Amino acid sequence: MPRSREDIKQDVVDHLNWDDRVDAAGIDVAVESGKVTLHGTTSTIISRHYAAADALEVPGVESLDNKLKVKYPAAAAPSDEQIRKSIEHLLEWNSSIDSKHVRVRVENGIVTLEGSVDALWRKFHAEDVLMQLTGVAGINNKLTVVPTKDVSDELIAESLNNALSRNPMINADAIEVRVANGVVRLGGAVPNWTARQIVYNSALNTFGAIGVDDHLVVVDRE
Repeated sequence: MPRSREDIKQDVVDHLNWDDRVDAAGIDVAVESGKVTLHGTTSTIISRHYAAADALEVPGVESLDNKLKVKYPAAAAPSDEQIRKSIEHLLEWNSSIDSKHVRVRVENGIVTLEGSVDALWRKFHAEDVLMQLTGVAGINNKLTVVPTKDVSDELIAESLNNALSRNPMINADAIEVRVANGVVRLGGAVPNWTARQIVYNSALNTFGAIGVDDHLVVVDRE
């Protein structure tokens, strides 16, 4: 039996208030036909990220629209130049990212990353690094993925399918994997957002993949 809108909303609100990583005081929750929309403000970009993850964990949530804005206290917000220098320093000391190929721009706290990395997971790892910084209000990730070796679409698909079949949390037979020019297209149904994230991350971590087109559908079987 589908969960009511009121029950889903209350669980999302409770989950946000439970999570000590989330600044939930300024967050409003709306629910319509399984779609959760988060409105309001939060004090850090990492809090915004965790709020979205928390909402997606609630049974009955089928999609999410995260409209939260990051609003730092004026006295605590560093300048764009300070943010840029901090990012460049962090990337330089991060062994997973070759900072020589990454350019950083910051405008009003919005960070733009340009350049290239050699693996898809590194592109998104760069975002994880930035989320820890004070003053970052948003991330525009324009990094391109240029693998060090040519990998056929068939080999990428085979490698991903094999990885999914080894994961006891995933029904690999319910997942459709297609690859064209290095871009993985995911289709099929998963029982919850945790399973969806596992499949998505598996695609990100597959050698040779340069992008992921996610068409997975969450089907609540409760």
